[in-house]
Amino acid sequence: DRYQKVFALAASAGLQASVDLLRRQCAAGGEFTDDLFHVHLASSWEEQSRQQHHRGMPFLGFWLNLIPSSLNWKPPEHPGGPQKGLEILALGQQNMVLQPGESMTWFLPVHNIYVSSVTFAEEIDPVSCEVYVSTNGTDWLLLWSTLQRTWSCRCRERVRYFKLLVKEHTYNNKLQVHGVVHAG
Repeated sequence: DRYQKVFALAASAGLQASVDLLRRQCAAGGEFTDDLFHVHLASSWEEQSRQQHHRGMPFLGFWLNLIPSSLNWKPPEHPGGPQKGLEILALGQQNMVLQPGESMTWFLPVHNIYVSSVTFAEEIDPVSCEVYVSTNGTDWLLLWSTLQRTWSCRCRERVRYFKLLVKEHTYNNKLQVHGVVHAG
């Protein structure tokens, strides 16, 4: 069981009941995913499109919004145009490139998630970056930092926003968010 070590540590600290309650609250009515963008949202979008016989249904704007920090940021070139290039990034099908000082914000209009961890598709070194989460897009909580190599478990609420801020070196990777996804 993936939580066996956590439960053992909680039991040794006398917190097993609290940890078990938190785990049940997180899972209630949700679905665990190892990759929110590439696996969960992409497959949900494809399934809904298939059920509604409407392949033109947009992924961006309904399932996910990407908000770059700079007006100069450009999505990768794509024969289908910039919208298609942006969609491929949002679906996690291609690495995102961000320069130092730039950030990208992901907004989930329909879903929210209890985050259990974040990873990257490829080795992150030597890039220095930070990952933040928010329930409302205004108040941000540092979730992970390459400088500190620490993981914050202070996020006790489901979140709708993620922000990746690049501090040093060019970021050329895919953010992968793990956790329990909920609709609504």
